[in-house]
This record gives sequence, C-alpha cells and structure tokens, in this order.
Amino acid sequence: MRLASWSRRCFDASRALLLPSASEGLPRVAIEAFLRGRAVVGARAGGIPDIVEDERNGLLVAPGDPYALAASIERVLFEVGLAARLGAAAHESAARWRSTPDEYADRVLAIVESVL
Repeated sequence: MRLASWSRRCFDASRALLLPSASEGLPRVAIEAFLRGRAVVGARAGGIPDIVEDERNGLLVAPGDPYALAASIERVLFEVGLAARLGAAAHESAARWRSTPDEYADRVLAIVESVL
C-alpha cells in the first residue's frame, strides 16, 4: 500500500487533524488535512497559526494546555455541524497553499529578496 493512499484514507475516516505540537515550522500535514476537507485542532504555536484560522478552518488552543485541547476535541466530536463547517472552510483555504516546487521556490526567493 502506498503511503499517499494510506494518508488519504486516514484523513477521510477522520473528522479533524489533531496537531498539538509546541514547535512546528510550516505544518505540511495541516495543509494535507485541508486538501481532504478536514479541520485542524492545533496549538497556537510555531507555524500552525499561520495556516489555521481559529473558528474558521480549525480550532487553536494554547500550547501545553491539555484542558483546552480536550475541550476543542469534544467540540469537534459533539458540536453538531462544527466539523463539517470547519472542514469546508479548510478545503477552501487549501488553495492558497497549493503550489508546484517552482512556484514555491519563487515565493521563497521573493521573500528573501524583500528583506535584503
């Protein structure tokens, strides 16, 4: 079984991606979840808030707060329509993160040139 098909099946069988990492660069896995129409429940740390917009395409909690994390997980599991609403918005927001390797390299180069 290819990893890509395994990953797709896991996302499709889930309601959301749980990403409580306290240190994250660009969270590629969050973008992958968005592409499959899944919201992200994640920590407000590292690059996660750059991708996840609280209450729009996911839920953000303070890093290291297990009670807030548990409450957000409960909301996604039990609040009627929340996972579907966040997932639909996540899918819409995925488009801005899709790019070819050349497009990505051009964006990085533009950022570097802008600060030099």
